[in-house]
Amino acid sequence: MPGYANPQSLNRYSYVINNPLRYTDPTGHMMSEGNDSGLGVKGYKYVIKKKFKWDLEGDWSQEEVKTIYQTGNDVLAYANDKTGGNGLDWMHTALGNTTIKHGDFSDGHSDAWPFLGENFGARIRLNKNWLNDAWGAEVVFAHELGHVWDINSGLTNSGKMNRDLGGSSWCYFCAPGDGVPGWRSDYHRFNGDAYGNSGRNEYFGEAFSATIYNPAYTPAGVSEWIRFQMLMDVTRYLFPGGLH
Repeated sequence: MPGYANPQSLNRYSYVINNPLRYTDPTGHMMSEGNDSGLGVKGYKYVIKKKFKWDLEGDWSQEEVKTIYQTGNDVLAYANDKTGGNGLDWMHTALGNTTIKHGDFSDGHSDAWPFLGENFGARIRLNKNWLNDAWGAEVVFAHELGHVWDINSGLTNSGKMNRDLGGSSWCYFCAPGDGVPGWRSDYHRFNGDAYGNSGRNEYFGEAFSATIYNPAYTPAGVSEWIRFQMLMDVTRYLFPGGLH
């Protein structure tokens, strides 16, 4: 991906700006100089926006942008596998148009909310210490991406999952319901129970994150639902008039 501040990179026949002894290109998107330093924070922010359609606002460390980029690639690899190689198209529609910034919450949590401005989209706020979260930084970010997918569905995905798994309530913040398979109480324990059992919204965020990173912990039917919904999304994107 060319960097417009570096005219030499505009030459597509030039490999790592004509200096392959110093630079490599491990991702296929940006040159890297030793220890995967790449193009620095600005370079990662540029690639993240171009590849995933995520805007990173504010100041970020090298480790943060690398973790965000790696999580995006982990989700992409999973989505490609489940959608016949259409993972990036799915990500652009389901997870794109997202702004990511830091939050400063006293309880150390991160969150995601709809943005109802000129361009409808989602806003993720990652706590400033999210890299050191006990859940794992990639898992935390993937959880918030799950909320983004729900937001971009008009908050219907979490309701559909709840209904399909045996729930009857469409209350967004209410507990999933007795008929829905529960999360193990030791998985991301919160107030004496699993965080995913605290509400329909968090159940869905955990479902997405755990399907990518910890599928053995997902309740019965959860990962299968995620896979099926991804495929249904892609079918609608590619064949808006339906299959004939």
